[in-house]
Amino acid sequence: MTGERGQASVEYTALLAVVAVLFAAVLLSDLPPPEAPSWLAAAMCAAWKGDRCAPSTELTRPPVALGARPASVAVNLSALPGAGPAAARVLDRLPPAEGLRLAERHPEIVGPLDGAPPPMRYAANRVLMERAVADLDAEVARIDREIARHRAAIAAGADPLARYARIRSGERNRELLASRSRRFSRWVADPRRNFLLFDPRGDGRVAEVVGDLDGAPHVAVMVPGTGSDIDNFDDHLAPRAHELRAAARRHAGADVAVVAWLGYDPPDTIPGAALGGRARNGGQALSRFVESVEVRGDPHTTVVGHSYGSVTTGNAAAGWRMPADDVVFTGSPGTGGRRRDVSALGGGSRFWAGEAPYDLVAPAPVHGEAPGDPGFGARLFDASGEERPPNQVVHNHQSYYRRGSASMRNLANIAGAWPDDVTPPPPRRPLLPRSRGFW
Repeated sequence: MTGERGQASVEYTALLAVVAVLFAAVLLSDLPPPEAPSWLAAAMCAAWKGDRCAPSTELTRPPVALGARPASVAVNLSALPGAGPAAARVLDRLPPAEGLRLAERHPEIVGPLDGAPPPMRYAANRVLMERAVADLDAEVARIDREIARHRAAIAAGADPLARYARIRSGERNRELLASRSRRFSRWVADPRRNFLLFDPRGDGRVAEVVGDLDGAPHVAVMVPGTGSDIDNFDDHLAPRAHELRAAARRHAGADVAVVAWLGYDPPDTIPGAALGGRARNGGQALSRFVESVEVRGDPHTTVVGHSYGSVTTGNAAAGWRMPADDVVFTGSPGTGGRRRDVSALGGGSRFWAGEAPYDLVAPAPVHGEAPGDPGFGARLFDASGEERPPNQVVHNHQSYYRRGSASMRNLANIAGAWPDDVTPPPPRRPLLPRSRGFW
Protein backbone atom coordinates (compact mmCIF):
# COMPACT_ATOMS: atom_id res chain seq x y z
CA MET A 1 0.00 0.00 0.00
CA THR A 2 2.87 2.35 0.84
CA GLY A 3 4.38 1.73 -2.59
CA GLU A 4 1.06 2.49 -4.28
CA ARG A 5 0.73 5.72 -2.30
CA GLY A 6 4.27 6.72 -3.21
CA GLN A 7 3.62 6.05 -6.89
CA ALA A 8 0.39 8.03 -6.72
CA SER A 9 2.29 10.91 -5.12
CA VAL A 10 4.87 10.85 -7.94
CA GLU A 11 2.12 10.86 -10.57
CA TYR A 12 0.25 13.66 -8.81
CA THR A 13 3.41 15.79 -8.54
CA ALA A 14 4.17 15.23 -12.21
CA LEU A 15 0.64 16.22 -13.20
CA LEU A 16 0.88 19.41 -11.17
CA ALA A 17 4.22 20.24 -12.76
CA VAL A 18 2.92 19.72 -16.30
CA VAL A 19 -0.09 21.92 -15.64
CA ALA A 20 2.13 24.55 -13.98
CA VAL A 21 4.33 24.69 -17.08
CA LEU A 22 1.32 25.12 -19.36
CA PHE A 23 -0.10 27.81 -17.11
CA ALA A 24 3.26 29.60 -17.01
CA ALA A 25 3.36 29.51 -20.80
CA VAL A 26 0.00 31.24 -20.97
CA LEU A 27 0.99 33.85 -18.36
CA LEU A 28 4.19 34.68 -20.23
CA SER A 29 2.58 34.80 -23.66
CA ASP A 30 0.57 37.58 -25.22
CA LEU A 31 -2.68 35.95 -24.06
CA PRO A 32 -3.84 37.19 -20.62
CA PRO A 33 -5.27 34.47 -18.34
CA PRO A 34 -8.94 35.43 -18.94
CA GLU A 35 -8.37 34.71 -22.64
CA ALA A 36 -6.41 31.49 -22.08
CA PRO A 37 -7.42 28.56 -24.28
CA SER A 38 -10.40 26.64 -22.96
CA TRP A 39 -8.49 23.37 -22.85
CA LEU A 40 -6.25 24.66 -20.04
CA ALA A 41 -9.14 24.57 -17.59
CA ALA A 42 -9.85 20.95 -18.48
CA ALA A 43 -6.15 20.09 -18.21
CA MET A 44 -5.92 21.62 -14.74
CA CYS A 45 -9.04 19.79 -13.60
CA ALA A 46 -7.55 16.54 -14.92
CA ALA A 47 -4.60 16.99 -12.58
CA TRP A 48 -6.90 17.06 -9.56
CA LYS A 49 -9.98 15.05 -10.52
CA GLY A 50 -8.91 12.80 -13.38
CA ASP A 51 -11.89 11.87 -15.55
CA ARG A 52 -14.46 13.39 -13.16
CA CYS A 53 -14.22 16.82 -14.79
CA ALA A 54 -17.16 18.77 -16.09
CA PRO A 55 -16.67 20.54 -19.43
CA SER A 56 -17.53 23.86 -17.78
CA THR A 57 -14.69 23.77 -15.22
CA GLU A 58 -13.46 27.31 -14.63
CA LEU A 59 -9.84 28.32 -14.94
CA THR A 60 -8.04 28.72 -11.62
CA ARG A 61 -4.42 28.99 -10.65
CA PRO A 62 -2.73 25.82 -9.39
CA PRO A 63 -1.10 26.07 -5.95
CA VAL A 64 2.45 26.23 -7.32
CA ALA A 65 4.99 29.02 -7.67
CA LEU A 66 5.20 30.26 -11.27
CA GLY A 67 8.29 32.42 -11.32
CA ALA A 68 10.50 30.59 -13.82
CA ARG A 69 10.71 31.19 -17.54
CA PRO A 70 9.19 28.44 -19.71
CA ALA A 71 12.53 27.21 -21.07
CA SER A 72 13.99 26.58 -17.61
CA VAL A 73 10.77 25.00 -16.41
CA ALA A 74 10.86 22.64 -19.37
CA VAL A 75 14.35 21.44 -18.47
CA ASN A 76 13.32 20.74 -14.88
CA LEU A 77 10.10 19.08 -15.97
CA SER A 78 11.84 16.68 -18.34
CA ALA A 79 13.85 15.24 -15.43
CA LEU A 80 10.85 14.85 -13.12
CA PRO A 81 9.84 11.21 -12.43
CA GLY A 82 6.54 10.46 -14.12
CA ALA A 83 6.60 13.57 -16.31
CA GLY A 84 6.18 11.56 -19.53
CA PRO A 85 2.94 9.81 -18.53
CA ALA A 86 1.71 13.05 -16.94
CA ALA A 87 2.36 15.02 -20.12
CA ALA A 88 0.56 12.38 -22.15
CA ARG A 89 -2.41 12.44 -19.78
CA VAL A 90 -2.76 16.22 -19.88
CA LEU A 91 -1.77 17.09 -23.44
CA ASP A 92 -3.75 14.30 -25.09
CA ARG A 93 -6.87 16.20 -23.98
CA LEU A 94 -6.01 19.13 -26.21
CA PRO A 95 -7.79 19.55 -29.54
CA PRO A 96 -5.16 19.02 -32.27
CA ALA A 97 -5.33 22.63 -33.45
CA GLU A 98 -4.81 23.97 -29.92
CA GLY A 99 -1.95 21.53 -29.38
CA LEU A 100 -0.14 22.72 -32.49
CA ARG A 101 -0.76 26.32 -31.47
CA LEU A 102 0.84 25.70 -28.08
CA ALA A 103 3.78 23.91 -29.73
CA GLU A 104 4.46 26.75 -32.15
CA ARG A 105 4.13 29.47 -29.50
CA HIS A 106 6.23 27.68 -26.87
CA PRO A 107 8.49 25.20 -28.70
CA GLU A 108 11.10 25.37 -25.92
CA ILE A 109 8.54 23.68 -23.63
CA VAL A 110 6.89 21.21 -25.99
CA GLY A 111 9.89 20.21 -28.14
CA PRO A 112 11.88 18.31 -25.49
CA LEU A 113 8.89 17.17 -23.41
CA ASP A 114 8.75 13.37 -23.36
CA GLY A 115 5.13 12.26 -23.31
CA ALA A 116 3.80 15.16 -25.38
CA PRO A 117 1.91 13.97 -28.50
CA PRO A 118 4.40 13.41 -31.36
CA PRO A 119 2.72 15.87 -33.79
CA MET A 120 3.10 18.61 -31.18
CA ARG A 121 6.77 17.81 -30.68
CA TYR A 122 7.40 17.65 -34.44
CA ALA A 123 5.89 21.11 -34.87
CA ALA A 124 7.76 22.55 -31.89
CA ASN A 125 11.13 21.23 -32.99
CA ARG A 126 10.59 22.54 -36.51
CA VAL A 127 10.19 26.02 -35.00
CA LEU A 128 13.33 25.50 -32.90
CA MET A 129 15.24 24.53 -36.05
CA GLU A 130 14.06 27.64 -37.85
CA ARG A 131 15.27 29.74 -34.92
CA ALA A 132 18.61 27.93 -34.93
CA VAL A 133 19.06 28.59 -38.66
CA ALA A 134 18.36 32.30 -38.12
CA ASP A 135 20.88 32.44 -35.25
CA LEU A 136 23.52 30.58 -37.25
CA ASP A 137 23.05 32.78 -40.31
CA ALA A 138 23.36 35.89 -38.16
CA GLU A 139 26.62 34.60 -36.67
CA VAL A 140 27.96 33.71 -40.14
CA ALA A 141 27.20 37.27 -41.28
CA ARG A 142 29.01 38.66 -38.24
CA ILE A 143 32.08 36.51 -38.98
CA ASP A 144 32.02 37.64 -42.62
CA ARG A 145 32.13 41.25 -41.45
CA GLU A 146 35.06 40.49 -39.14
CA ILE A 147 36.98 38.75 -41.92
CA ALA A 148 36.32 41.67 -44.27
CA ARG A 149 37.54 44.10 -41.60
CA HIS A 150 40.80 42.18 -41.16
CA ARG A 151 41.37 41.99 -44.93
CA ALA A 152 40.78 45.73 -45.25
CA ALA A 153 43.25 46.39 -42.43
CA ILE A 154 45.91 44.26 -44.16
CA ALA A 155 45.31 46.12 -47.43
CA ALA A 156 45.78 49.38 -45.53
CA GLY A 157 49.20 48.27 -44.29
CA ALA A 158 48.46 46.62 -40.91
CA ASP A 159 50.64 43.74 -39.66
CA PRO A 160 49.32 40.72 -41.60
CA LEU A 161 50.59 37.87 -39.37
CA ALA A 162 48.10 38.08 -36.50
CA ARG A 163 45.27 39.10 -38.80
CA TYR A 164 45.82 36.18 -41.18
CA ALA A 165 45.61 33.82 -38.19
CA ARG A 166 42.30 35.40 -37.18
CA ILE A 167 41.05 35.17 -40.75
CA ARG A 168 41.86 31.44 -40.93
CA SER A 169 40.24 30.81 -37.57
CA GLY A 170 37.18 32.78 -38.62
CA GLU A 171 36.90 30.90 -41.91
CA ARG A 172 37.01 27.53 -40.12
CA ASN A 173 34.36 28.60 -37.65
CA ARG A 174 32.27 30.11 -40.42
CA GLU A 175 32.28 26.87 -42.41
CA LEU A 176 31.21 24.85 -39.36
CA LEU A 177 28.32 27.22 -38.64
CA ALA A 178 27.29 27.49 -42.29
CA SER A 179 27.34 23.70 -42.62
CA ARG A 180 25.03 23.37 -39.63
CA SER A 181 22.73 26.03 -41.04
CA ARG A 182 22.47 24.17 -44.35
CA ARG A 183 21.81 20.88 -42.57
CA PHE A 184 19.10 22.29 -40.30
CA SER A 185 17.53 24.08 -43.27
CA ARG A 186 17.26 20.75 -45.11
CA TRP A 187 15.60 19.20 -42.06
CA VAL A 188 13.06 22.00 -41.85
CA ALA A 189 12.30 21.87 -45.58
CA ASP A 190 11.74 18.10 -45.73
CA PRO A 191 8.17 17.25 -44.60
CA ARG A 192 9.09 13.56 -44.35
CA ARG A 193 11.45 14.19 -41.44
CA ASN A 194 9.96 14.31 -37.95
CA PHE A 195 12.01 15.21 -34.89
CA LEU A 196 11.09 14.52 -31.27
CA LEU A 197 14.12 16.39 -29.98
CA PHE A 198 16.35 19.17 -31.25
CA ASP A 199 19.01 20.95 -29.22
CA PRO A 200 21.93 22.41 -31.22
CA ARG A 201 24.02 23.44 -28.22
CA GLY A 202 27.48 21.87 -28.01
CA ASP A 203 27.65 18.53 -29.81
CA GLY A 204 23.87 18.66 -30.02
CA ARG A 205 21.01 16.35 -29.11
CA VAL A 206 18.50 15.12 -31.64
CA ALA A 207 15.93 12.34 -32.04
CA GLU A 208 14.21 11.51 -35.33
CA VAL A 209 11.23 9.23 -35.92
CA VAL A 210 11.07 7.00 -39.00
CA GLY A 211 7.51 5.71 -39.29
CA ASP A 212 4.31 6.34 -37.35
CA LEU A 213 5.25 6.50 -33.67
CA ASP A 214 1.64 6.58 -32.46
CA GLY A 215 0.26 4.01 -34.90
CA ALA A 216 2.96 1.34 -35.26
CA PRO A 217 2.56 -1.79 -33.10
CA HIS A 218 6.34 -1.98 -32.70
CA VAL A 219 8.82 0.75 -31.77
CA ALA A 220 12.61 0.40 -31.90
CA VAL A 221 14.92 2.95 -30.29
CA MET A 222 18.50 3.08 -31.59
CA VAL A 223 21.15 4.44 -29.20
CA PRO A 224 24.54 5.38 -30.73
CA GLY A 225 27.97 5.43 -29.16
CA THR A 226 31.29 7.26 -29.13
CA GLY A 227 31.75 10.10 -31.60
CA SER A 228 28.06 10.52 -32.41
CA ASP A 229 26.84 14.11 -32.61
CA ILE A 230 24.38 16.31 -34.43
CA ASP A 231 26.87 17.02 -37.23
CA ASN A 232 27.26 13.36 -38.29
CA PHE A 233 23.68 12.33 -37.48
CA ASP A 234 22.70 12.14 -41.17
CA ASP A 235 25.78 10.09 -42.01
CA HIS A 236 25.39 7.34 -39.40
CA LEU A 237 22.40 7.06 -37.08
CA ALA A 238 19.61 8.36 -39.36
CA PRO A 239 20.33 5.97 -42.27
CA ARG A 240 20.58 3.05 -39.84
CA ALA A 241 17.09 3.84 -38.57
CA HIS A 242 15.73 3.76 -42.14
CA GLU A 243 17.52 0.48 -42.80
CA LEU A 244 16.16 -1.17 -39.64
CA ARG A 245 12.60 -0.14 -40.50
CA ALA A 246 12.97 -1.48 -44.05
CA ALA A 247 14.55 -4.72 -42.78
CA ALA A 248 11.70 -5.25 -40.32
CA ARG A 249 9.20 -5.03 -43.18
CA ARG A 250 11.34 -7.25 -45.38
CA HIS A 251 12.28 -10.00 -42.90
CA ALA A 252 9.61 -9.89 -40.19
CA GLY A 253 6.68 -8.40 -42.11
CA ALA A 254 6.35 -5.94 -39.24
CA ASP A 255 5.50 -2.26 -39.05
CA VAL A 256 8.25 -0.90 -36.81
CA ALA A 257 8.57 2.80 -36.08
CA VAL A 258 12.25 3.49 -35.46
CA VAL A 259 13.59 6.33 -33.34
CA ALA A 260 17.16 7.45 -34.01
CA TRP A 261 17.77 8.67 -30.45
CA LEU A 262 20.75 10.91 -29.78
CA GLY A 263 19.24 12.24 -26.58
CA TYR A 264 22.49 12.27 -24.63
CA ASP A 265 26.05 13.43 -25.13
CA PRO A 266 28.33 10.45 -25.96
CA PRO A 267 32.11 10.76 -25.54
CA ASP A 268 33.99 12.30 -28.43
CA THR A 269 37.05 10.05 -28.18
CA ILE A 270 38.08 6.48 -27.36
CA PRO A 271 39.83 7.53 -24.10
CA GLY A 272 36.67 9.35 -23.09
CA ALA A 273 34.68 6.18 -23.72
CA ALA A 274 36.49 4.48 -20.85
CA LEU A 275 34.55 6.69 -18.41
CA GLY A 276 30.98 5.90 -17.44
CA GLY A 277 29.53 9.25 -16.38
CA ARG A 278 27.92 10.11 -19.71
CA ALA A 279 26.36 6.66 -19.94
CA ARG A 280 24.85 7.03 -16.48
CA ASN A 281 23.35 10.43 -17.32
CA GLY A 282 22.21 9.19 -20.71
CA GLY A 283 20.65 6.09 -19.16
CA GLN A 284 18.28 8.18 -17.10
CA ALA A 285 17.23 10.23 -20.14
CA LEU A 286 16.80 7.07 -22.24
CA SER A 287 14.62 5.39 -19.63
CA ARG A 288 12.39 8.47 -19.40
CA PHE A 289 12.03 8.52 -23.17
CA VAL A 290 11.13 4.82 -23.43
CA GLU A 291 8.60 5.26 -20.63
CA SER A 292 6.95 8.04 -22.62
CA VAL A 293 6.77 5.74 -25.66
CA GLU A 294 5.22 2.91 -23.64
CA VAL A 295 2.36 5.03 -22.33
CA ARG A 296 1.29 5.94 -25.86
CA GLY A 297 -0.53 2.77 -26.92
CA ASP A 298 1.76 0.24 -25.19
CA PRO A 299 3.65 -0.90 -28.32
CA HIS A 300 6.19 -3.70 -28.35
CA THR A 301 9.36 -1.73 -27.64
CA THR A 302 12.94 -2.66 -28.50
CA VAL A 303 16.03 -0.66 -27.52
CA VAL A 304 19.22 -1.28 -29.50
CA GLY A 305 22.41 0.09 -27.95
CA HIS A 306 25.61 0.05 -29.99
CA SER A 307 29.12 0.38 -28.53
CA TYR A 308 29.08 3.08 -25.80
CA GLY A 309 25.36 3.33 -26.48
CA SER A 310 25.04 -0.19 -25.06
CA VAL A 311 26.59 1.06 -21.80
CA THR A 312 23.97 3.81 -21.76
CA THR A 313 21.27 1.23 -22.48
CA GLY A 314 22.52 -1.04 -19.70
CA ASN A 315 22.39 1.85 -17.25
CA ALA A 316 18.84 2.64 -18.35
CA ALA A 317 17.78 -0.96 -17.75
CA ALA A 318 19.56 -1.55 -14.45
CA GLY A 319 19.56 1.88 -12.85
CA TRP A 320 16.23 3.24 -14.06
CA ARG A 321 14.17 0.13 -14.86
CA MET A 322 13.64 1.06 -18.47
CA PRO A 323 10.27 -0.45 -19.53
CA ALA A 324 11.39 -2.06 -22.80
CA ASP A 325 10.23 -5.48 -24.01
CA ASP A 326 13.53 -6.30 -25.72
CA VAL A 327 16.97 -4.82 -25.07
CA VAL A 328 19.77 -5.46 -27.56
CA PHE A 329 23.51 -4.87 -27.08
CA THR A 330 25.71 -4.75 -30.20
CA GLY A 331 29.48 -4.37 -30.13
CA SER A 332 29.22 -3.85 -26.39
CA PRO A 333 32.16 -3.22 -24.02
CA GLY A 334 29.85 -3.86 -21.04
CA THR A 335 26.58 -2.68 -19.60
CA GLY A 336 27.97 -0.28 -16.99
CA GLY A 337 29.20 -0.54 -13.42
CA ARG A 338 30.38 -3.96 -12.28
CA ARG A 339 27.52 -5.94 -13.76
CA ARG A 340 28.66 -9.48 -14.40
CA ASP A 341 25.47 -11.12 -15.66
CA VAL A 342 22.02 -10.43 -16.98
CA SER A 343 20.38 -10.68 -13.54
CA ALA A 344 21.87 -7.27 -12.66
CA LEU A 345 19.86 -5.63 -15.44
CA GLY A 346 16.40 -6.27 -14.02
CA GLY A 347 13.86 -8.89 -15.01
CA GLY A 348 11.32 -7.03 -17.12
CA SER A 349 12.98 -7.38 -20.54
CA ARG A 350 14.48 -9.97 -22.84
CA PHE A 351 18.17 -9.23 -23.26
CA TRP A 352 20.08 -9.95 -26.47
CA ALA A 353 23.71 -9.53 -27.48
CA GLY A 354 25.55 -9.72 -30.78
CA GLU A 355 29.25 -9.47 -31.61
CA ALA A 356 30.64 -9.15 -35.13
CA PRO A 357 33.41 -11.71 -35.78
CA TYR A 358 36.26 -9.18 -36.04
CA ASP A 359 34.98 -6.49 -33.70
CA LEU A 360 37.82 -5.78 -31.26
CA VAL A 361 35.72 -3.52 -29.02
CA ALA A 362 33.22 -6.14 -27.86
CA PRO A 363 35.75 -8.54 -26.25
CA ALA A 364 37.17 -5.67 -24.16
CA PRO A 365 34.79 -5.39 -21.17
CA VAL A 366 35.77 -1.92 -20.00
CA HIS A 367 32.32 -1.32 -18.48
CA GLY A 368 31.63 -4.62 -16.76
CA GLU A 369 31.29 -8.07 -18.25
CA ALA A 370 30.64 -7.95 -22.00
CA PRO A 371 27.06 -9.11 -22.69
CA GLY A 372 28.32 -11.07 -25.70
CA ASP A 373 30.11 -13.47 -23.35
CA PRO A 374 28.06 -16.68 -23.02
CA GLY A 375 28.47 -16.52 -19.25
CA PHE A 376 26.64 -13.19 -19.09
CA GLY A 377 23.30 -14.85 -19.82
CA ALA A 378 21.92 -12.72 -22.65
CA ARG A 379 20.42 -14.38 -25.70
CA LEU A 380 23.16 -14.43 -28.34
CA PHE A 381 22.45 -13.87 -32.03
CA ASP A 382 24.44 -14.01 -35.24
CA ALA A 383 25.81 -10.49 -35.77
CA SER A 384 27.97 -11.24 -38.78
CA GLY A 385 27.89 -8.80 -41.63
CA GLU A 386 30.41 -7.24 -43.99
CA GLU A 387 33.52 -8.16 -42.01
CA ARG A 388 37.01 -7.23 -43.07
CA PRO A 389 40.41 -8.25 -41.67
CA PRO A 390 40.93 -7.64 -37.94
CA ASN A 391 43.16 -4.62 -38.56
CA GLN A 392 40.15 -2.69 -39.96
CA VAL A 393 38.81 -2.07 -36.48
CA VAL A 394 36.45 0.82 -37.18
CA HIS A 395 34.75 -0.86 -40.14
CA ASN A 396 34.13 -4.09 -38.25
CA HIS A 397 32.83 -2.29 -35.18
CA GLN A 398 30.33 -0.43 -37.39
CA SER A 399 29.23 -3.50 -39.40
CA TYR A 400 26.09 -4.40 -37.42
CA TYR A 401 23.66 -2.42 -39.56
CA ARG A 402 24.79 -3.46 -43.05
CA ARG A 403 21.91 -4.07 -45.45
CA GLY A 404 21.31 -7.76 -46.07
CA SER A 405 23.56 -8.94 -43.25
CA ALA A 406 22.67 -11.67 -40.74
CA SER A 407 23.01 -9.03 -38.05
CA MET A 408 20.39 -6.74 -39.58
CA ARG A 409 18.06 -9.65 -40.27
CA ASN A 410 18.22 -10.68 -36.61
CA LEU A 411 17.77 -7.12 -35.36
CA ALA A 412 14.68 -6.86 -37.59
CA ASN A 413 13.23 -10.09 -36.18
CA ILE A 414 13.80 -8.89 -32.62
CA ALA A 415 12.25 -5.49 -33.32
CA GLY A 416 9.33 -7.15 -35.13
CA ALA A 417 8.66 -9.53 -32.21
CA TRP A 418 9.73 -12.71 -33.98
CA PRO A 419 12.27 -14.04 -31.43
CA ASP A 420 11.98 -17.63 -32.67
CA ASP A 421 13.35 -16.54 -36.07
CA VAL A 422 16.54 -15.08 -34.56
CA THR A 423 19.55 -17.21 -35.49
CA PRO A 424 22.38 -17.96 -33.02
CA PRO A 425 26.00 -17.13 -33.80
CA PRO A 426 28.01 -19.81 -35.60
CA PRO A 427 30.69 -21.52 -33.51
CA ARG A 428 34.06 -19.83 -33.80
CA ARG A 429 37.20 -19.29 -31.80
CA PRO A 430 37.28 -15.91 -30.02
CA LEU A 431 39.53 -13.34 -31.65
CA LEU A 432 40.83 -12.25 -28.24
CA PRO A 433 40.87 -14.10 -24.92
CA ARG A 434 37.90 -13.27 -22.72
CA SER A 435 38.36 -11.15 -19.59
CA ARG A 436 36.01 -10.86 -16.63
CA GLY A 437 36.01 -7.09 -16.77
CA PHE A 438 38.56 -4.33 -16.12
CA TRP A 439 38.06 -3.32 -12.50
